[in-house]
Amino acid sequence: MDYKIDEGRTEVDVEASSEAVNAKTRFIESGDRRIAYRSIGKGLPIILVNRFRGNLDTWDPGFLDALASKFNIIIIDYSGIGLSTGPCAADILSMAIDVKNVAEALKLTKIIIAGWSLGGLVAQTVITQYPELVSHAILIGTTPPGKNTSIPEKLFWERALKTTNDLDDGYVLFF
Repeated sequence: MDYKIDEGRTEVDVEASSEAVNAKTRFIESGDRRIAYRSIGKGLPIILVNRFRGNLDTWDPGFLDALASKFNIIIIDYSGIGLSTGPCAADILSMAIDVKNVAEALKLTKIIIAGWSLGGLVAQTVITQYPELVSHAILIGTTPPGKNTSIPEKLFWERALKTTNDLDDGYVLFF
């Protein structure tokens, strides 16, 4: 597949020593979508895949900077989320395809995949669908793949789908 990489612009104009805060947002064009990503550090590549409702700015800059001291850290927005365009990924496999497309476009032959919550399901799918791509996996606060037997309450979805949340919403969503 052919990919076009757009070097983008810095989304945050903050003068700080934080590599994560000052990282440029770049884009990979693949078919009908543009996948936003940021890359910092040098070394073995770790692609971090995000939680439900997460985007590029969800990750803690201090955490990213610490990882980037030894690794090349790549964070992405799934299709249709955050700064990425195209149809919103409706299933875990579509999100895993985004990861594969980013790795291919950046010419990465081996990655460490790290998934947080929903991203852990994405990471597990990347491992099973593209095993040749993954050297190691880190699963953070996630569940095993398979049929979800507990359905979140209506209140969860009401709060989860709001564009802006307050502290009370955070209690409902995460506790």
